[in-house]
Amino acid sequence: MQKNNHNGFSLIEALVAGVISVLVLAVLGTLYQMNLAQTSGGVLNTRLQMQYQTVVEQIGYHAHEACWVGARSTDDPTLTGAQDRIYLFNTSGIKIGGYKRLNTDLQEFDTASLTFHSFTVGGGNVQVTSTSGFIIAPDRKSVTMNLSVFSASGSRTDTALTIGEVFSCRNR
Repeated sequence: MQKNNHNGFSLIEALVAGVISVLVLAVLGTLYQMNLAQTSGGVLNTRLQMQYQTVVEQIGYHAHEACWVGARSTDDPTLTGAQDRIYLFNTSGIKIGGYKRLNTDLQEFDTASLTFHSFTVGGGNVQVTSTSGFIIAPDRKSVTMNLSVFSASGSRTDTALTIGEVFSCRNR
């Protein structure tokens, strides 16, 4: 009598094992992609919060250091209300800073070169949308920022709202 000795897998066993392996890899791949998307979203949100906080702190600081706010580079008390650009002046009427929205780019005034350049945080330009930009109070002692700071990565966009953020000058 001859003994049957089966070593290895039959064709059906190999196919079933292959299908199960493919399914397990597909599930693991999906979980990995979901984890990667969440991590990417967290990084995007962190970057946005850092930009937002820097914008609010810096504009607030400069507004507090100023004695009054204007919409032109010279003293023009007639321009108040909604503006896409503000200048901050000291008691002598010298510009000590300024900010403007150019399309979706937030820019800051450089007192050394007397020009505007992109407001950058962490190596990237701060992007904004606006309904009314900056609102200069009639007494020109405060400015309200109505900007939304946003950050985009791939198809995802996160936004931090700064609508109604009021910054007062120090001699208010």
